[in-house]
Amino acid sequence: MSAARKRVAVVGVGTMGTQAAWRLAARGAEVVGYDRFAPGHDRSAAGGETRVFRSAHFEDTRYVPLLRHADAL
Repeated sequence: MSAARKRVAVVGVGTMGTQAAWRLAARGAEVVGYDRFAPGHDRSAAGGETRVFRSAHFEDTRYVPLLRHADAL
């Protein structure tokens, strides 16, 4: 990044947008995030009835029982 501070807007601050904003800020950017919905809404992939929860784990199948337990909780 140049000496001038970069200003960045992240549109959509779900899981991926938040990660992008975090990493940009860590690199010195001034970041603002925008989302259509308020935090904790019921339309996200990380919460509510539309939550996406994958129980497959390529790296090590020993994680699968833990993932299933977490999903049940």
